[in-house]
Amino acid sequence: MTQDTEDELTPRHPPIWKKTEGVACSFDHLPPISFGAATFGNAYSQDDHLRSQTPLKAVRLALRYGLAYFDTSPYYGHSEEVLGGVLDSLRDEFPRDSYMIVTKTGRYGLKKQDFDYSPQRVKESVKESLRRLKTDYLDLVYLHDVEYVADLDADDLKSPRNFKSEGLRTPSWRIFSHSNMISDILYVVQEGVRNPSDLKFLADETSLARSRGPGDEKIIQAAATLFQLKDEGIIRNVGISGYPLPTLLRLSILIRLRLQRPLDAIMSFSHSNLQNYSLADYTPHFHDSAGVKNILTASPLNMGLLTERGPPSWHPSPAGLRDTAHRAADMCRERGTTLMKVAEGFSMRWDEFVGRTTGKSGGPPSTVVVGLSNPREVHEAVDVYVSLKEKEEREKHDEDMKLVMKVFQEDGWANWNWVEEELTK
Repeated sequence: MTQDTEDELTPRHPPIWKKTEGVACSFDHLPPISFGAATFGNAYSQDDHLRSQTPLKAVRLALRYGLAYFDTSPYYGHSEEVLGGVLDSLRDEFPRDSYMIVTKTGRYGLKKQDFDYSPQRVKESVKESLRRLKTDYLDLVYLHDVEYVADLDADDLKSPRNFKSEGLRTPSWRIFSHSNMISDILYVVQEGVRNPSDLKFLADETSLARSRGPGDEKIIQAAATLFQLKDEGIIRNVGISGYPLPTLLRLSILIRLRLQRPLDAIMSFSHSNLQNYSLADYTPHFHDSAGVKNILTASPLNMGLLTERGPPSWHPSPAGLRDTAHRAADMCRERGTTLMKVAEGFSMRWDEFVGRTTGKSGGPPSTVVVGLSNPREVHEAVDVYVSLKEKEEREKHDEDMKLVMKVFQEDGWANWNWVEEELTK
């Protein structure tokens, strides 16, 4: 491991975000980049890295830049413990109200038996997270990967790959409202379908408020438990996280109608990047129909797909999509940039993209969760953000983004989604 120099540990730019003086951090004022701390688990780092001073150096540098939002989970192995120890050691420079800690509950391993959404386990989990993170409150707690607990039907499980074989060039789930009845009728349809008679729909508020089975009921009870902890002041915001957007939207509406209060936040990963930007279509519906104020995004590199080295072996992308990503990386290299840099820049301009796509504001300023493990990665993320403030660099980035997106569109992989494998028991 390369020894950090003092220069590498000193910010190269002024802070990119500052807390409002005299006001605790809140979701009304988020830093543009957030620190994804899944990197502080063994899925991404070896024990010697986690025991070293590198996590402390990375977090301290991030805070000095204004990256004051940390995302973790009990599922991420040692992440909570490592992050909590680091933040506790930095309290003299960065008191607790100068940053936000976000964690999750409900998922604790790779198997189906490792999910527990029972009210008692949710309460125990939050208590354990408070201890590991060395704090007396949490800014946000998500129900982790709700799709593995929810009751799914055939449409939830249908793979867009099946549509690709039927001749549709760019498979993508989209949502369309019917007339002005958006709060009562939501259509989940395949892109290109416009005839209402072809659409599967949830026709009224009664059906929207009806759970599909015991899995949905577990999620509703777990959400109610988190809202109880919010009312007690232990957590400040309640949310759900996961991958499939139709499921996240359906559950967000279900929780709002059943509990008579909306979720504070949802987080979707791998749906706000250069290959798959379908979250933009869903954003107005999360706000208007589900009442969700904050929509958080994660995995701007689509779990490693949008990098020069390519995705890890466990990545669910098929060979054709990997080949297209490789072609996009080659094109970026020929243009004097990298696919990673273009992809990170896109995620940092996400609110702008949502506005152009939907014709309306995406709500409160959002933040993108970027996995960071060392000072070099923190510097690089901030460098990209700062560079986009320059007119010439921004114009070049505009062109780079368009060309990369065109590559995925031409090969038929734009907005392609994978279907998550069923977990073993």
